[in-house]
Order: sequence, then C-alpha cells, then structure tokens
Amino acid sequence: MQIRALGGLTFLTLCASLMPAANFTYDGSILPGAFGFPDQVAGAHAAFSPSSSGLTMTTAFEMGIWFGGYHMTAGSAQGNYLSVNTRVSTDASDWYIYLGDGANLALLSLSAGQFNYQTADNLFTLPHDLTSAFHTFDIWMKSGVVTYALDHSVFFSGAAVGYGGDPLLIGDPSGGTIGTTGSMYIDRVTVVNGADFDSAPAIPDSPEPSTWMLCGAAMAVAGYKHLRSR
Repeated sequence: MQIRALGGLTFLTLCASLMPAANFTYDGSILPGAFGFPDQVAGAHAAFSPSSSGLTMTTAFEMGIWFGGYHMTAGSAQGNYLSVNTRVSTDASDWYIYLGDGANLALLSLSAGQFNYQTADNLFTLPHDLTSAFHTFDIWMKSGVVTYALDHSVFFSGAAVGYGGDPLLIGDPSGGTIGTTGSMYIDRVTVVNGADFDSAPAIPDSPEPSTWMLCGAAMAVAGYKHLRSR
C-alpha cells in the first residue's frame, strides 16, 4: 500500500518536473509560484492578482515584483523561445522581460508609450501604445543571436548582448531603487526550451501535447492502482 502510494506521488512529481523543461503555457489564472515558477517575489505593498482574465502585477515604491527563475531555459547552443502576451497601465514604466541562456541576454523594457530592446550594440527605443490592448512580444535566442517580434512581426534579428547573469524573469526587478511604476498585465506566457532553432520559426504550439498526455496517463495509472489496492 505504501509502495503504491509512493508510486503515485512519483508520477505526480514527474509531471511537475516535466513542465519547466518542456513546452508550456501560463495563462495568469493562478499565482506564478503555484504554476511552477521557482522564483516568485513581491515586495511590501506590491501585489500579484491572478484571475481568469490574466495576472495583474502592481508595483510599489522601491519594491520589486516578478516571476521566473533560473534553470527554466536551455543552453545557448540549444536555443530558447519566449512569448509574452501583455499590456501595461497608463502610469507604467520600466516593466521587464528577461530571457537568459547562461551566455547571452535578451531584454525588453515596457512603458506606457514605448518599449526598449537590448542588442549587442545598445538599448534601442521604439514608440508604441502598450496600454489600450494586449500585445504579444516574441523572443527567439540561440548561439548568441536574438530575434524580437511584436505581434508576430520581427523588428530586430542580430547579435545578443553577452551576459550570463539573468534568468527568465518577467516583471519589476527593482529592489531598493526607484524605477518601475504602475501595473503589468499578463494574459499568456509561452516557453519552449531547447528547440534548436536555426532561425525564427513559426509560433510553436503549446503546451506540448505529448507532455500532458504522459502526465494524464501517469495519473490515471496511479489512480487505478490506488483503487485496486483498497
């Protein structure tokens, strides 16, 4: 009986461990930490508000709020893809999207009327209204080359900045400094690890069906064994 119960727990643990390594989509309906992001940080008076319509992150003076984590991306040679469907409040400034692969960094900084993107040469600014509707930012990165797209239209592809210190991070990374203001709204986050991209591909489907089928089958077997043992 104890062995069977432990087996079911092992199956569930396997499913949880598969999620960060495989293709997955987060829809903002639960807290990021409950979904499986290992790092979920909110300073005093900063708040996460998940709902069926998405996640709201509201920052506070000198307080950070973000989610993501190390070990959620593959190495530089394998390639990574990140898609974030988001908008910000009319008083928003400096909300960040980081994608690090241990050797290079892709970075977007979003404000009410513009966004910045990082390349190997500089941090560039493009004007855009990010308050009135959700927009999708796509990032592909492999072997030091980064491609950025807005609403699936590429606006830069070239060398990424060499920097290995940042993980996958979405939100306000400030702490003890004045920077980010307002709110960031997350409708969807899609991650594909180790996709081995040769170039920016078509938008991949997510979550990976085989991963969720494996989890479903594992839980069904565990449940069946538990019933048979009673």
